[in-house]
Amino acid sequence: MGAHRFGEVFTTAAEKPEIVDEKVFVSYQEVPEDSRCPKSVTCVWQGAATVKMIAMVEGDQPNTHAFQLATAPEVARSAIYKGYRIELIDVSPYPDGQAKLSPDAYRVTLRVTRAP
Repeated sequence: MGAHRFGEVFTTAAEKPEIVDEKVFVSYQEVPEDSRCPKSVTCVWQGAATVKMIAMVEGDQPNTHAFQLATAPEVARSAIYKGYRIELIDVSPYPDGQAKLSPDAYRVTLRVTRAP
């Protein structure tokens, strides 16, 4: 389990629990959709990657909160849960148009902060 500080940007693999300041546990479950325009293609629409997430705040065990974040500007890039903001920074690798990415190839970059 990775340990991070509030405001720190970190990258994680699927179903690898991360803990932030010993209070917030986050994990991304999967990338169920990745319609981002491949680097080698000209697209009319930029597309988006959607990430299924779960979070838990210390003291909530065994309850978790499930939600989705996405890279598209019109979809939520962050979520607030129990006073903490979980923000999607990036989903990698970016599609190159050559081959479909395997689910375990994805890495998600996140930041957790205290919500204002």
